[in-house]
Amino acid sequence: MNEGMREDAILWEGKPDAGFFGGRGGSLTVPQYQVGIVMQDGKVVDIFSERKKKLPRKGEVRTYVASTAPFTLTFWLMDPMDREEPDDGVVLGQPVLTSDDEAVTGRLALTMRVVRKNVEYLLQLLRPGRGGVTQGDVSDVIKGELLAKVLDLDIYKYTSEELRGNRELFARMYESVQIELSSTIRRYGLELDNFYPNWGLTNEERERIREQRHSAKVRERERRHEEELREIKRQQEIEDLANRERERRQEEELAEMERERERERRHEEELREIERERERERRHEEELAEIERERERERRQEEELREIRRRQDGVGGGWIEIGYSFKNGRESMEDV
Repeated sequence: MNEGMREDAILWEGKPDAGFFGGRGGSLTVPQYQVGIVMQDGKVVDIFSERKKKLPRKGEVRTYVASTAPFTLTFWLMDPMDREEPDDGVVLGQPVLTSDDEAVTGRLALTMRVVRKNVEYLLQLLRPGRGGVTQGDVSDVIKGELLAKVLDLDIYKYTSEELRGNRELFARMYESVQIELSSTIRRYGLELDNFYPNWGLTNEERERIREQRHSAKVRERERRHEEELREIKRQQEIEDLANRERERRQEEELAEMERERERERRHEEELREIERERERERRHEEELAEIERERERERRQEEELREIRRRQDGVGGGWIEIGYSFKNGRESMEDV
């Protein structure tokens, strides 16, 4: 059965094995208790079971698989005053009354199967946009005839108590089902295996069923509540993990920001140190320049002294020799 198909499916789209030629020419494998249907360009070209079959390579090819295992359809006759819905099966909406004007309550079970040689008739139950046929589709087809041609058959002649264990009525109904319903279901490739009615639930039985349903609903609510609590806890754990991850990332970001500030601080300190080094170099250069200027002044003084001596030498002309002497811290000139 294909994934996504309902559990009550009796026919579904086949899933061929991959083939060549762009996906064409594959094969379809059908296991035991199933029948394969091959359609080419809208026509059934092959029906087979319990083997592997190669598929046509040309045209539009579609495949279906049907189950030949027996399945049971359940129909319920309900008291209109009873608002409790059954957990399974189909409720026949129109009430059936007995001779004492009591609404007939009970469960009708019909067991049927797909006929292998007529399986293609089941394709008539396919609906647009759906890839298969379910037991519910068969129920929808036969419930009208079941109500009109079988259940109304002489039931009004009996009281609700007389229905219970009435073999004569059961035999007539079984015969009617065989005649009336079998012709209907044969049109869809089905055959009836068995029919069994369970009439007239007593008040005690209905109460017990109500209690069972109530208990089942309570258990279901408890189960859903537990699932919700588990889901809340799981979501909380996920949120906690997400919060811790966000906090960890925030801490990392803060640490990175702190490291970046530290790098910037060190960079600024390096820049200030470079500036101080440049200032020292500038001062050193000024000191060197001052030394150079001092040397230049000394050089000029020496030249001035030499110039003075040259001039003094020129003025004497051999007649007068001018000398310098320092006496008592004063400069004096004497004749020599």
